[in-house]
Amino acid sequence: MGVSNNSFSKEIQNSTLSMPPAPKVKNKLAIGFYVLLTVFLVAIIFLAYRNYQLKQQLQQKQDITSIPVITPTESKIGSIPVIIYGEEIKHEETFNRRWPTYRLIRKVGDNEPEELVEVGKVGEFPADFVLSPDKKFLLVNFENKLKLLDLETKQLEQLIELEKSNYRGAIFSPDGSQLFIWDQNYVEPEAEREYFVHVFNLKDRTGKIINRGSRDYSLFPLSWRDDDKVVMLEPRGGGPAGLFYYDLKTNELQSVPGREWVGPASKNGRLMGEANSSIGDACNAYSGNAVGSFEIFDPVSGEQFGRVGDDSKVVSIVAFSPDNREIIYTIAALITSPATDEGIEEFFDKCSEQYEKQEKNKLYYRKVISSNQMGVLLEEPQKILASWDAFTVEAKAKWDNYIYSISIGGKVIISSDKPLYMVAQYYQ
Repeated sequence: MGVSNNSFSKEIQNSTLSMPPAPKVKNKLAIGFYVLLTVFLVAIIFLAYRNYQLKQQLQQKQDITSIPVITPTESKIGSIPVIIYGEEIKHEETFNRRWPTYRLIRKVGDNEPEELVEVGKVGEFPADFVLSPDKKFLLVNFENKLKLLDLETKQLEQLIELEKSNYRGAIFSPDGSQLFIWDQNYVEPEAEREYFVHVFNLKDRTGKIINRGSRDYSLFPLSWRDDDKVVMLEPRGGGPAGLFYYDLKTNELQSVPGREWVGPASKNGRLMGEANSSIGDACNAYSGNAVGSFEIFDPVSGEQFGRVGDDSKVVSIVAFSPDNREIIYTIAALITSPATDEGIEEFFDKCSEQYEKQEKNKLYYRKVISSNQMGVLLEEPQKILASWDAFTVEAKAKWDNYIYSISIGGKVIISSDKPLYMVAQYYQ
C-alpha cells in the first residue's frame, strides 16, 4: 500500500515537532563550555601573573640576601659608631660678621667624649669639615685657608692659603693622597668672579694651580671618582642647583644638562639622587615641598638606573652600597601643616615638633636600585650601614627648649646648653 508524499510530510513534521529542541541544548552546552574555558584561562593567567610577582619578590630578596651582611664580629670595618661634633664655646662680633670658636669633640661608642682641638677665631671661620677616606684625618676649611687635623695625634696643621675664599671647596681623592680645591669667592654674581683650581699632594705637602678662569657661580666638589672626574654642585641662591664635573684628565669643566634638583651622591661619586616628585610641605621654609621620590642616576653620564619612593610619603636617601647596586632609604608619612594664629615663630616651633614626630616614625628600606619592587624593610639599618662602610651612623643634632642634643636612632647620647654641630660620623 502506498503512502502519499503529503501524509509522509505530515508525519515528518509531527515527528519533528514532538522531538526536544536539540540545537538549543547544544547551544547551551557550548556556551557553558566556553564560560568554563574562559574562567579556566583567566585563572591560569592570574596564577601565572601571581607566580611572576612572587618570583620577582623572591628575586628581590635573593638579590639582597645574596650579598652577605657582615656582622659586627666579622666586619673588618667595625660597628662601633663614632661621631665628631663641634660645641660652640665662644664667639666674637666684628662690624660685619660673627666668628665662632668650636671645641671639636669625638665620641666613640659608649665611651666618654674626648676633646680633640679648638678651631675658629676672627679671620678664621670654620666653615666645613671633610673626613679622609681612611678616617684618620679631618680637613678643616677656614674659607681662605685649609688645615688638616690628625685624629690620632690631635695636631692641626696648616696646608695651604687660598687665592680666594670658598666655604665648601675641597675634597679628598679616593685614596686620600690628594686634595681637589675649587677656589672662588661665594658671593653675588655681580662681584668679581675669578676662580682657581688647585690639586694639593698630601704626601709631600705640595700644591699647584691647574686651571683658572671666571664664572658667575662658585662650585662645591662632592666626590672625586676613581676615573678622575670630580662631581660638583653649583648652588644658585635659593633655586635649583646646577650639576657639573671636572675632568682631571682633560683639565676641563663639564656640565650635566637636565639635572637640577639633585640630592645626595654616593661616596664614590658613581650615583646620585634627583628629586623626581614633591609633596607640599608648609613647614619647609626653603621650598615649601618635601621629596616624594628620587631618580637614581650617574652624575657624569646622566644614565638612569632606578627610582625610590612612591610619591605619597617623604623619602630620604641614607646611603649607597659600595658596589653601587643597592640603596638604603627612609620613608615617613608627611606631617600635616600646624595650624596657628600666634605668629611665624610659633608656627615653626610647632613644625619642629611635627618634624621630630616624623623622624621617629620613619622606616628604613634596603633596595636593589634597578628593581621595580618595593625595598625590604630593615629592622637594624645600622648593621648594614656598618658593613657598607657608610660615612653615616644616622646621628642627628637638634635644639629643643634651649637644650642642644645629638641622638642616634632616637636615643640622645650628647646634650649641652651650648650649640652643637655635626662634623663627621662613621663606624669604627
